[in-house]
Amino acid sequence: MTYEDDEPYDPYLHIDTYKDFYSRSMFLVNYGKSVKGRVKKDKPTRYCGYASKVSIAAFEIDEYDTIGYWLTPEEYKKLSDKEKQEYSYYEWDEYEDWYRVYNLIVSRVDTMLGYFCRWAEYAIKDANPDETCPTADYVRLLVYRC
Repeated sequence: MTYEDDEPYDPYLHIDTYKDFYSRSMFLVNYGKSVKGRVKKDKPTRYCGYASKVSIAAFEIDEYDTIGYWLTPEEYKKLSDKEKQEYSYYEWDEYEDWYRVYNLIVSRVDTMLGYFCRWAEYAIKDANPDETCPTADYVRLLVYRC
């Protein structure tokens, strides 16, 4: 069944047209600029520092969604040796943190780009090899807003 852009989205209530519905619920994002550009290559997590071992354990078993109190390396160096034993270096992303979500998207899209580039080397015979493998700036993501 196909729909026209100006047909009602909900025919019983005549609320919206399909065009209006899709324009509000979906949009295109430039992957290279809007997503990959926000994730630092050598930084897999947003936070890193010294956290208490109790906080780390509670965070790891999902008892807490955040690590509330943690120290920078400079603050950690100022502690006494006895106080330092209560802390451990830890890298983390908080639950549903934007950086974690972006990092997952980047790893998956980069993997798919790699698969496509390897396939294109063999499948597209008459094209310039530089043109068969798109860069991140040529990728668009279709995002559905819930």
